[in-house]
Amino acid sequence: MKPYLNAKFLISAEKLSQCPEYTLPEFPLLGRSNVGKSSFINGLANNKKLAKTSNVPGKTRLINFFNFLFTNSVYWCIVCVSTENVEEA
Repeated sequence: MKPYLNAKFLISAEKLSQCPEYTLPEFPLLGRSNVGKSSFINGLANNKKLAKTSNVPGKTRLINFFNFLFTNSVYWCIVCVSTENVEEA
């Protein structure tokens, strides 16, 4: 699979009220601690340093937003969330 032309980190939000409003299609990536959410993001981007990874469970405390540009100039926003740490704002 060819990597995306452009993948970048956008923003981290501590609370739902801090999440940006985008007109892009959003795809949530939810999961418990240490299941490979960041590794999945890095694999899509073909960039081992885009999303931080850790061997220690529970390190992700924020809602992280990433932008991906497809080869046909279509942008997607992928949201990476640890389900154990989300609080209603």
